[in-house]
Amino acid sequence: SCISCIVMEKNGINDEMCGKITELLTSNSTLTYINLAKNSLTLKYEPLLNAFKNSSLKILDLSSNNIESEGVKYLASGLKLNNSLVYLSLRENDIGSNGVQILTKKLSRQESLKSLNLGKTNLNSKDGALELAQLIKSWSFLEELDISDNGLTSTLLYPICVELTLNSTLKILNLSLNSLEHRKFKAAGFTCAADAIFEQCLPVNKSLTSLNLHSAKGISGSKDAGFISKYLENPKASLVELDLSNTGLKAKGCKLIM
Repeated sequence: SCISCIVMEKNGINDEMCGKITELLTSNSTLTYINLAKNSLTLKYEPLLNAFKNSSLKILDLSSNNIESEGVKYLASGLKLNNSLVYLSLRENDIGSNGVQILTKKLSRQESLKSLNLGKTNLNSKDGALELAQLIKSWSFLEELDISDNGLTSTLLYPICVELTLNSTLKILNLSLNSLEHRKFKAAGFTCAADAIFEQCLPVNKSLTSLNLHSAKGISGSKDAGFISKYLENPKASLVELDLSNTGLKAKGCKLIM
């Protein structure tokens, strides 16, 4: 077969079909994109270790399955020997901090991997935030990271912000649908969320070009708008794309930014 793209979303695929998936991936040398999102896979199937070694696979979407940290272990062990994968999505899988830790360690030399989607993967804990910070620190090759909708509060985002000031490769970051309440940023030494992100973090980071704060709680009012406006007026600002939709800035705040 010379097929290069297969989409099998929402087909009730479970681990009983892992044998067929293994056969597909090991026998095909032209497949670059496979979408298995919205199924019932856990990936607790050892033969998959060989399947994910597929040297042609560039895009793997495993969003919205039943993958937990143990499944991530099998996945990462296989992908460790894959030198072609560019994009991996584990969105809406309950991998937690242990799953991120496994990815960070096992794929730390996976320089082909440029984009990782960990949105809604149950990282709303101190350990989860610390593992994300470690991932940003260790994966110096990563260019795009989605950690949206993880219930990350401002306190949990603090170590991530620290690593962003040191990072020089990440270009696209999605923090949408997380929580940035002012009082928690104050506890971390900042006056508000916008102070931490736009006054302290982004001016130091020179690589980030796109930041998504869509529906992020805590970005609101003229004070936050002032920090954002000041950053955007800086001719050396690296951001070229900023999503502030549904953040509570309202007309008055938006007017200050525009």
